[in-house]
Amino acid sequence: MTDAACRILEDTDWSGLEHAYGPACPETPTTLAGLVSGEPDAVRIALNHLSDELIHQTTLFSATVPAALYVAALVSDPECRESVTPGWETGRYPLRAKLLDWLEAIAYEISDSKVEVYRSWGFSEAEALLLYPGVRQIRPTLFPYVVNCLDDPDLRVRRAAVRAAVRLADCSDLASHRELLAPLVRDVLVVSAEEEHRRLAINTLEAWGEDVEPLRSSVTPIPPAVPERAPEGPFDEPPF
Repeated sequence: MTDAACRILEDTDWSGLEHAYGPACPETPTTLAGLVSGEPDAVRIALNHLSDELIHQTTLFSATVPAALYVAALVSDPECRESVTPGWETGRYPLRAKLLDWLEAIAYEISDSKVEVYRSWGFSEAEALLLYPGVRQIRPTLFPYVVNCLDDPDLRVRRAAVRAAVRLADCSDLASHRELLAPLVRDVLVVSAEEEHRRLAINTLEAWGEDVEPLRSSVTPIPPAVPERAPEGPFDEPPF
């Protein structure tokens, strides 16, 4: 484990933090350490903890903040690449891509666009912000970690990094980086076999003022999102 990741895990005061089902200490730091254990069961439990307890039905928690910083540090540092590339995952979707997918899910929930969605459903901005306490403030910190993965030799990791970076760049403080990301969106996401990736690319490029009309034929139109229950809003599927 890298020094940066280790410090986040060890120096965080987890005793005052919570996840979806209660206190984060000692469960969260102990469980997340399993990501670098190389043991399939420990990695699986850690991934489930990220997707079930640290983001739950679109809601984030106080323990999500250091968890996101820890995950970002793990995936971005070349020194820890081996520890989050277990030998048993050969041929499977890479663990590093799964962790970037989780960061993308976090980034989407804290995006300015998501706040607007909640406001369109009748939530006040203050009510929407309560769903992710403290996490929005770390977007500028997470972004450089994700950028470090944009040139990864594994296309699956690179594609996951582009998606996470795009979600983070929704933040107005990171808008200056969109010019850097736009070519990657076209080169990595527009050409993806996954329609979800192509749709994200088109929506992103359009929001950034680019001409996307020639790309629209590659995606199936979908109706606007509607809350499943009022006033809570819809429940998203977990990323794993």
